[in-house]
Amino acid sequence: MIGPVPASWREFKEDPTGERHHGVPLHFWRNVPTGLATRRQLDRMGLRRNGQDIAAQAVLLRKRRVPLVAYFYRVDQAAPKRTPSQRQLEALTLATWTRQADAMERHGLDATGLRQQIEGARADIAERAESRLTTTDLDCRAPKSARTNTMTRPFASGDGFDEVTHHGQEWDR
Repeated sequence: MIGPVPASWREFKEDPTGERHHGVPLHFWRNVPTGLATRRQLDRMGLRRNGQDIAAQAVLLRKRRVPLVAYFYRVDQAAPKRTPSQRQLEALTLATWTRQADAMERHGLDATGLRQQIEGARADIAERAESRLTTTDLDCRAPKSARTNTMTRPFASGDGFDEVTHHGQEWDR
């Protein structure tokens, strides 16, 4: 709760101007003015806070327990929710599938089918990304002979890490 919390629930007073609560008006539960909504209410309306500060707070007093507090935001200053791009939706889907596969394995279930589906989706995404990139976009996508600062390791040959490149710096491994 923003502002001082009285020692007793009987001492709570509504503060519609916010002078006792650092400029944030305090209302009792179900007594909040129209035009204000909680984050969840904004979410159901398809809106987001849009970076605005708390416009008001509502308190539900409960005997012998800590009061419940809800923070409210102005609906007229809220903005429409951003629509996620296709790449963001794909990333969320992959993350969900990965969490589900991990949970299946923790519970002793076979997740190989889901893991294969995840790998297939990752391969599709990588293939689409490959078609968008050109070899001039990134130095690391260029052929090995054209890369800058490539050094060969004299040890651990055949481990797949024979060449080490790092953006303009040499690293000993």
